[in-house]
This record gives sequence, structure tokens and C-alpha cells, in this order.
Amino acid sequence: MYLFDQIHESWYPAFNLSRKLHDELEKLYEEEYVEPAKEYLFAPFSVPIDSVKCVTLFQDPYPNGEGIGYAVAYNEEFKKPKSFRIIEKEFGSELSPSLQEWKDVGVLSANAAMTVKHGLPNSHREKWIRFTSKWIDYLDKRQEVTFLLFGRVAQSFNNNIVANRSRLFYAPHPATRHHNFIGCGIFKNYEPFQSINL
Repeated sequence: MYLFDQIHESWYPAFNLSRKLHDELEKLYEEEYVEPAKEYLFAPFSVPIDSVKCVTLFQDPYPNGEGIGYAVAYNEEFKKPKSFRIIEKEFGSELSPSLQEWKDVGVLSANAAMTVKHGLPNSHREKWIRFTSKWIDYLDKRQEVTFLLFGRVAQSFNNNIVANRSRLFYAPHPATRHHNFIGCGIFKNYEPFQSINL
């Protein structure tokens, strides 16, 4: 499988999709037990860029196999992750494992690091800084988008958001600071979320 086939062509200008990058990713999967599975790696970017109205940015994928690429969403064959349950509590309603409700209202949910070594959170952070900076820069300059950044790792990309500064909002990460996350009101900053929470 050619990894970049997962990415909608409208995103190509946002990335430097070289053979070198592809081979580096293939090598990473060969040498380490990596999450998520390869077929989910670029799932957030499978939609046309014009359809993106909001970005929810988290830290990195679930480290134990639950993830399906689209950040926070999970494989329903697994038990619902704790962070997902916390997000539902703050959101105010149950959500489908795939977060299709979010996709339907223009939300791209991504992780600052697209991969993680199995069982070791935050293990691939440095590998993805440049990649994540590039697509955030591109999207911010291209169109109006609301950015919701969850936790310190995601918030480290706040300087990449200039044009949409007035639509930039922060929240603690639900997995690591859940006591501070509940009641933060982060989801109120993107109006279409309110049509889901009925």
C-alpha cells in the first residue's frame, strides 16, 4: 500500500510528499511496533481541504491499538478509552466511536504526532513537528478555520496560527488533566457542535 494514497489530493500542497518521507515511514513501521496501523495513518486528511471548518488537535494516537487515525476516534472492537469518555462528558452527549458526527460538521481531528510507539505515549513527538507545522501553516493561511488545541503538545503549535488567531482556543488534554478539562467549555467555541449536542 502506498501510504500517501490515503491523503486527498487537495492536501498535497500542504505537504512535502517525497519518496524519502514515504520510505522513512515504511522503515519506521518495519523497525517498531507503531500505532495506529498503517491503513489509518493519514485518515484525517482523506477529506477535501475545503470541507474543513474546524481542527481539533490532540497529542498523539492511542498507544495500545484502539486508534483509527482520526484523533480520539477508536475501533469499536475495543473498550471505550477513558479520554473518549471524558470528552463525551464535556461534550454533553454520547458520540460514535468513529466521531462521524464531528466529520459531518467539518471537523478534522488530528494528533500533533501522527504515530506513537506501541505502549509509549509521546514517543514520536519530535518526528512529526515539521510535518504538523506545515499543514497547520498552510490551512491557516488558506481559509477560515476554528482551531481547538488540547493539551501542551498541541498548544505548542499556536504560533503557526496567525490568520485565524481570533478562532484559536485552548483546553487541557482530557487524558492527563481531566479534572481541569471537565467544565472548560471548549466545544462551545465551534457553533456546529451545538447541533450534535441535542
